[in-house]
Amino acid sequence: MPEASVHNQIGEKIGQQKLAAAVFGAKVVPHLIHEAVVSMRSNARRSTAHTKTRGEISGGGKKPWRQKGTGRARHGSTRSPIWRGGGITFGPRNDRNYSKKMNAQARKTALLGALSDKAGSGNIIVLDDFKNDKPKTKEMFKMLIALKIKFPALLVIPKTDKAIKKIGQNIKDVMINTADNLHLLDILKAKNIVIIKKAVEEIESKYGVK
Repeated sequence: MPEASVHNQIGEKIGQQKLAAAVFGAKVVPHLIHEAVVSMRSNARRSTAHTKTRGEISGGGKKPWRQKGTGRARHGSTRSPIWRGGGITFGPRNDRNYSKKMNAQARKTALLGALSDKAGSGNIIVLDDFKNDKPKTKEMFKMLIALKIKFPALLVIPKTDKAIKKIGQNIKDVMINTADNLHLLDILKAKNIVIIKKAVEEIESKYGVK
């Protein structure tokens, strides 16, 4: 069963916590993680580049010259793609859909695999609690420095503690996820993951561990 060290707010190690094997000791499937990353990035992609076809460019209604007798090639419109200022053939369009579908179970397997890989390499730290009477960003930064974590880092907080998210969102290279909304890209990017103890229980509960 995987374990993680438990630290208090001033960085002292106060024990070890066993983590649920179904969540933090799951099988790592690299090709599913890759597929999930590609899917997420594709779904976030927006079609902004756009070119006009010959039917969308104004003008070109009159035939440039008569069909026969000029010695020149026949043309029906100055907006043909072979003319300068004409339409574009096979250019980028803003109605293109880049999204990629992925099975929900496969997404879950990828997420748990990434989380398990971090746990297996000892990059997950459990924080006993975070108490901040005065909501100040510098107090959270002091806590992260006391834990001697490597940046970029991911802080996972209980879903009800929105105040913690607010005071930590301005710290450079620190990503904050709630326990009910873990983000695969943040997990992969983080060198260290700090999870508040209450959030560990919420994560295990969400992914089927009662």
